[in-house]
Amino acid sequence: MGREAAVPGETLILDIVPRSTNELCHRLSVRVIESRPVILDGDLRYRIRLHSDMAAPVLFEQQIRRG
Repeated sequence: MGREAAVPGETLILDIVPRSTNELCHRLSVRVIESRPVILDGDLRYRIRLHSDMAAPVLFEQQIRRG
């Protein structure tokens, strides 16, 4: 979730900071694949889906085998 929209295809740097240490743990290059406006607690936010070549792909829809 973000306060500003992102542009699909844009490359971002995602810093992973655990709350327990509050220190940078990992830096990951990611690509924006979707950015949609949503209302959250009465405020406009953007749900931003990211993809990284380092992460395994996640399938949200069941694949249909044909033939």
